[in-house]
Amino acid sequence: MIRSFIVGFYAWLAAVFFGLSWIDSVYARHVPDAQEAFRTVADFLLFVLFVAAVSGLAAVLFSWRNVAARTLLGASLLALVALPFIAAALGPSLAEAPTTGTAIRLLVTGGASVLAFAGCRCHIAGLR
Repeated sequence: MIRSFIVGFYAWLAAVFFGLSWIDSVYARHVPDAQEAFRTVADFLLFVLFVAAVSGLAAVLFSWRNVAARTLLGASLLALVALPFIAAALGPSLAEAPTTGTAIRLLVTGGASVLAFAGCRCHIAGLR
């Protein structure tokens, strides 16, 4: 029971992180004078990412016996954890094209969310 809750919580948190990233990117373009507020939002997103990474690691460990669920959840976790490193590596080149950076961030977080829900489904299906 607790294993399924942790796996589901991770899938939910991956979706929430995707939604928060989407909202952040939309409002960042429409409110150019709110730089201090966006720093606070970025700090909050890092906190949500940390909680998602910890719960994702727990979800991978709790679904270890199910190879499909473990693989999907691990790929999702890898995508979420790699996101700040991708942003740091591509940061100078993305300063010239901010929409490209937004697209990369949304594709990575959206893909991680889809993988997490697919892993959750495999985990639950493996319990039956």
